[in-house]
Amino acid sequence: MLKNIYVIRPRIYSMNNKSQFKAIAPAFTQTPAERYEWALAYLKKNNVFLTRQRRRILNVLAKRRVPVPMGTLAGELRNICDLATIYRAMRCFQKIGIVRQVNLLARSASFVLAAPHENCDYLICKYCGTINDLPGTQVVLKLEKQIVTRFGFQALQHRFEFYGICPDCQDNHPVVKNL
Repeated sequence: MLKNIYVIRPRIYSMNNKSQFKAIAPAFTQTPAERYEWALAYLKKNNVFLTRQRRRILNVLAKRRVPVPMGTLAGELRNICDLATIYRAMRCFQKIGIVRQVNLLARSASFVLAAPHENCDYLICKYCGTINDLPGTQVVLKLEKQIVTRFGFQALQHRFEFYGICPDCQDNHPVVKNL
């Protein structure tokens, strides 16, 4: 069923024949609706059965650019499906490459939609675990171009995480105030 699928970031390719690849991902997905439609199209193209539960899980992930903790997914989907269904769907989505698992600060697993041309750049609070999306900076984009030029790598993917203490935790933790 999922034979001949290759995940090569930032695009996803399938094999036409033994020597030719074709792109099956759009050039850029920005809005939640576009991210959701990209995920649905990718699953349909690869003959993955789309249940109502899987559609709802994808919808929750498409609305966010930051990793969603499993507990949050379970809470938002409590009337739709149980935790085991969510885990099975996540495992399926990971296997075909449309979802990435992110483990932040030894908390429970979080998941993010692996839409094309979207990087995993986050600012994470060490106290409360709040995750903020960092847009691609010119420095990182320039570094990617240098890597392609110097080393010949293509379809680069990176994960960039900064850990610190958010403003709310700075106000609420006396230890932090004295730093």
